[in-house]
Amino acid sequence: MKFLNEKNKTGDGGFSLLEVILSIAVFTIGIVGIGLFMIDIMTTAERARNLDQGILLAEEGLEAVKLIRDEDFDEIAEGAYGLLLSEDDTWTLDPGNPDVTDLGKNFTRTIIITTSEEYTEEPVSATTSVMVIESQVSWPIRDATITISLFTFLTNWYRE
Repeated sequence: MKFLNEKNKTGDGGFSLLEVILSIAVFTIGIVGIGLFMIDIMTTAERARNLDQGILLAEEGLEAVKLIRDEDFDEIAEGAYGLLLSEDDTWTLDPGNPDVTDLGKNFTRTIIITTSEEYTEEPVSATTSVMVIESQVSWPIRDATITISLFTFLTNWYRE
């Protein structure tokens, strides 16, 4: 007769080596999966941050050209430019030199100005021309370069 408090002597009381190895493998796979997920989240966050900064720089470029237009429309001519901010906080177009900003990445901004006859009813002249302004920002990421462009149209709205 067997009593209730008598121990089982068949050897089923502990973990086998196979069970320990399997549980370590499952734990390792889980930790590796979580680690890869965290790396993916950090990469996505960096890309989103760079995209936000690129869009802000492109918008700033468009606004700077609007300020230049408001000061003197004749300063705006067709071509590719960088932007310079002087000590007295006025923007100027820098012909042929894209401006490079340092926000942790090498963002390069180029302002491309073209004249468009498509949007005018009158013949194109200095007082009636419609200028197409493209603010193009690019930055390197790994083995590629990301580029975004924002557009606006400007006219000489303040004719004397």
